[in-house]
Amino acid sequence: MTEMVFLVIRCAAAFAGVMVGYFVTGPALRLLYRLAFRRPVPGWLLPLGRLGGGMLLGALIFFFLPLGGGPGWGWGPGWGAGPGDGTAQGTQGNGGVSGDKVKPANGGKKPKPIVREKLVIELLGGKRYPGEGRYYLLKSEPPPRTLGEVEEHVKDKADKFVVHVLITDESVAASHPAVGRLHDLLQRYGLPTVQPRAE
Repeated sequence: MTEMVFLVIRCAAAFAGVMVGYFVTGPALRLLYRLAFRRPVPGWLLPLGRLGGGMLLGALIFFFLPLGGGPGWGWGPGWGAGPGDGTAQGTQGNGGVSGDKVKPANGGKKPKPIVREKLVIELLGGKRYPGEGRYYLLKSEPPPRTLGEVEEHVKDKADKFVVHVLITDESVAASHPAVGRLHDLLQRYGLPTVQPRAE
């Protein structure tokens, strides 16, 4: 019921604001137009300007009138210093209110950095390519592997490798499908990949 009363008061104040704005905007618009353009305001602009000024003032009064809890655009319950919504019990200290010290889950130890092994996969081409899809040489050690064999080598150790894809003058071109298929495989297993330039 109280909210309905506040809404009625807010609407009445807004209507009064529209009327005041309508009558005040006319002289203000005439003065500003003459100062800006050094001539009288056009006949068609004056009613539109007065109506717009009245509506603007009415809207401002309706939405920003500090009355009740109506449809204002506030930001929530405020930043007061009262008790919050939490359930923990703090203790009063010299610097204010503070709760028990929270111990880190790992006992305060820093997590160990992940050290990955460098795995060089060289692409073969030209005379070095033996055929049958064996484009890949792991760690510069023969025999050349197929993409399936590369997958068998890395799939259970994806968190232990950083892969260096090596393309030399004796490799297939970087745009070759074998290179694309290798990158797709490494991405599927989430392996970090580096493609250094051959020296």
